[in-house]
Amino acid sequence: MEEVRPCTGIKWRPLNAPGVTKNVMIAANANGTLTHYHTTSGKQLNQIPADGLNQLLCCDYKPDGHNFITAGKNGVIYIYDEQTR
Repeated sequence: MEEVRPCTGIKWRPLNAPGVTKNVMIAANANGTLTHYHTTSGKQLNQIPADGLNQLLCCDYKPDGHNFITAGKNGVIYIYDEQTR
């Protein structure tokens, strides 16, 4: 069983983000994963797996919603494209 770790940051996807799905948020987790959730339905849309032993500490969207970033214990900032993740 995987050790339970807390969620360390959440951000709402901007309303003007590309795509048709609204009410989406990302959650950075101390186990190193980043998860997209559709809050209206309560469903998990996507999960980006952990990068080694890194613990994600924060996440945020670019104001236009095209990109999001994460940063963690390893000191590296990761930039993702919202469409391809």
